[in-house]
Amino acid sequence: MISQSLPSATDDWSSLAGITPLHARVAEYLRRGLRRGEYPLNRPMPPSRVLAEQLGISRTTVQTALQTLLDEQVIVSRPRSGMYPVESAAVAESVASPVDWNQLFYKVAPPVPQIVEPDHSRYPFPFLSGQIEQAAFPTRSWLKAVNQAMSGKNLRVALGDPRDGDDQELVSALIEEVLALRGVHATPDEVMITVGTQQGLHLLTRALLGPGVQVAMENPGYVDAEHVFSSSGARMQYMAVDGAGASPDDAAGAHVIYLTPSSHHPTSVTLSPERRQRFLALAEAQDAILIEDDYDAEIRLQGPPLAPMKSLDQSGRVVYLGTFSKYLAPGLRMGYVVAVPELIAQLRSFRHYATKAPSPMLQRSLALFIRSGDYARQLRSYRVKSRAKFTRFAEAVGEYLPEFADQLTVPQMNMWLRMPERLDGGAAPEAVVGAEEWSQHARARGVLVTPGSMYYAPGTTVRDDELRVGLASIPEARIAAGVRALGCAGRHY
Repeated sequence: MISQSLPSATDDWSSLAGITPLHARVAEYLRRGLRRGEYPLNRPMPPSRVLAEQLGISRTTVQTALQTLLDEQVIVSRPRSGMYPVESAAVAESVASPVDWNQLFYKVAPPVPQIVEPDHSRYPFPFLSGQIEQAAFPTRSWLKAVNQAMSGKNLRVALGDPRDGDDQELVSALIEEVLALRGVHATPDEVMITVGTQQGLHLLTRALLGPGVQVAMENPGYVDAEHVFSSSGARMQYMAVDGAGASPDDAAGAHVIYLTPSSHHPTSVTLSPERRQRFLALAEAQDAILIEDDYDAEIRLQGPPLAPMKSLDQSGRVVYLGTFSKYLAPGLRMGYVVAVPELIAQLRSFRHYATKAPSPMLQRSLALFIRSGDYARQLRSYRVKSRAKFTRFAEAVGEYLPEFADQLTVPQMNMWLRMPERLDGGAAPEAVVGAEEWSQHARARGVLVTPGSMYYAPGTTVRDDELRVGLASIPEARIAAGVRALGCAGRHY
């Protein structure tokens, strides 16, 4: 047998130091040499003894590595001659090229920018929506529900596989103790539990949208809904929003109309009763579907919650989306869809191939949490604390940002503030003139707010004088100091 020394590729050997076990490291080292053609096809591979001596390892380890390559059929053993490279292994390196994944991704429509906020727990003054104040979560009550879900007769359900079904205890609790109080009457075959509103939107997009389907949504509006809808290739049209909510005139010709009527995302404006009726009539006239995203239904701070459009629906055209994330915790990822049985059945079939049903353990825990009365108690406590936060915020704005005081006429958790031409009436030339710049200066002072420009649809008129300020995630005791820091950031103090 002709002896052959190792190729001079010591860098390869040291670069593989992280691979374990050792025989796997040797095998990968030899594979690289084979791909580069460093072992000629007409000559045997270096014997195991030579490889062991030059790599400083045992011969048994090398023999194990060579057996791995034999099993992979990148080398072949010839009796009384040795082991030889297989031709395809030797030329693989010369013909291989990196995969250009961007060319392989299937693109129906370009994505819209996403709003990605930093970790709010690292900032002292997080005026953000969609997050929670962790200390406000009902930890003790939730743990009690989880313990019950993991014991007794509940354990079989919590650890089981519901396949395409949902926990009927949760569905019943949702129908009887949540939806009924909003005037939404549903049967179990009209309800599906989702992994949050986002999954509901995704499944509805699969069922109802596609290239050429016309979708109307609010502008400014919910950016994630825009992203999901447009990714299907649907044709987007945008409804202007004023003090009475979205304009029905801008939804003419749409096949699907997406609304956040109880509390418009992001301005918090409530859709007027007159426009609700006009949207329902419009959907009937043009054979359209209305998607009602009632994400903020339980957090009205003044007066009773408004009846959802779903409660006025006589024809089954309204698809109702709800969530538990806003007033419990985003991490629970629990939401639901209410619609006619035909649509719910279709959504279940799509959900089966994506996530199946949401966690049975979480579903049973939430069902027990609702049935115990702790859910209703948490909501009452949340509203009381939220009103106190708004009062503290309004007082601080009156002291540190009086230019905005007249915009705080309705208690709410998310404020849409429009800046005056200059924060100081034009006296100081260094005053910040745009919401984007203001939010950047605020972040440097530990204050998180979101410029309103982030919520406008691509290609539409974008304003830079609006800020969205949320109170859900900031403790009440920090609100005044946060508003003061926000005011200082706006004036460059």
